[in-house]
Amino acid sequence: MASPINNGTTISNSCSPSILDKEINIADELHIKNYAKKYSPGSNFAKWMLQEIKRLIVNIMSGSRNVSTDILDYFHPMPGTENNGNRTWMAATGESEYTVIEQTGDKSFKIIQKDENSNERTEISYSGVAVATIIKSLSEKTAALETHSADTLLRKSIVNCIVMKNKDAKKVINADIENNIYDLLKLQIQKDEGYLPVHESFNSADVFLESIIMDAHRTIKEQSQQNGAAKITCCGVELSKDILEIFANKIKIIENETNNSQSTLQQIVPLVCFKDDEPSQLSKLLKKSKSNITDDKIDEIIDCLSSPQGISCFYHACIQSYQSYLKGITPDVLQGMNKSMERLSSGKSGYTLVGGGKYVNEIYFTKKDFRQKLYVASVSNDGDEVKLECSRYFTKGVIKEESTDNLFSFTFSGAATIADL
Repeated sequence: MASPINNGTTISNSCSPSILDKEINIADELHIKNYAKKYSPGSNFAKWMLQEIKRLIVNIMSGSRNVSTDILDYFHPMPGTENNGNRTWMAATGESEYTVIEQTGDKSFKIIQKDENSNERTEISYSGVAVATIIKSLSEKTAALETHSADTLLRKSIVNCIVMKNKDAKKVINADIENNIYDLLKLQIQKDEGYLPVHESFNSADVFLESIIMDAHRTIKEQSQQNGAAKITCCGVELSKDILEIFANKIKIIENETNNSQSTLQQIVPLVCFKDDEPSQLSKLLKKSKSNITDDKIDEIIDCLSSPQGISCFYHACIQSYQSYLKGITPDVLQGMNKSMERLSSGKSGYTLVGGGKYVNEIYFTKKDFRQKLYVASVSNDGDEVKLECSRYFTKGVIKEESTDNLFSFTFSGAATIADL
């Protein structure tokens, strides 16, 4: 039968092969062997990318039911490269390295990998049904980006009318427009967390207990409000307002207790754990808010919220001083935020903060770790052009294995970046 890949090379096969036979034949043709070296993004990003594209072709041709095209998310269309309906997509794989998918027909493309420093260049051609499927997927992603760009221009023109008239910085963007701006900002930045410089020297011991408690209370309060700035997710499930109300009442009691003023987080955490009849109440509320939630997921959430580890992860996920720390050690973010404030104080341009100066704070915690994503967005006009800016801060903490009792220490990592939309 005619091979659908790799320069149209043919493989003779006198009988209908099984899926396993197909996988073996195609893998041989693509030089993928079981004993071949397996690359990871950390070992060699460019070779890992080529390996995964080959594997994608194998999976498509083998008839696999669930084929992930996540590897294609790294590729972005190159402007001005369209030629007779063919397009080119590129992915950066290093400071001076890149991988290019250059379409040469409806069912064919070339994969080009180049290192500018060493002038090394490799080029491999593929063709066939699997390649056509990959081209279709890349084209759909490109169309979505182009639609997003047009939508962005429309939103910016609407925001422009508001900002240009906002000389006193008192006007707040309409909630509908604000939500659209957030969506557009998140769409642009959702892929970059893993490619930012990571810092690991944050020390949570430097944060006062009072600040930790207030940050947790503030986070819960903001998610409970309509169009609130926070989103709290436990074990992958967003907590409902009913559950957050129980949480808030627990923290409020602690806040009002004068004898807690000299307490430590180690002493506070057990007081917030769900206990007595609260787990059964929590189970009912979870079923009420999430009709399709499984019993296993309910058990996982209850286990998390009833444990000192889970509550400790929750408190650390709410800490807001990560932003100051990451901003302070990330020069481009600090410079960008300073420029935004300069435009505000100059009085020469209209200016408003999305949410009237708020932010979007997404926190995720389990019994073992937490993640926090904080977006701070501003809108201003620079001359006759409106600028949408967003600084974002990503923090992750994992409980160390040597942690004991209610005293949990964390391994922290974080990154920050800023961008214009």
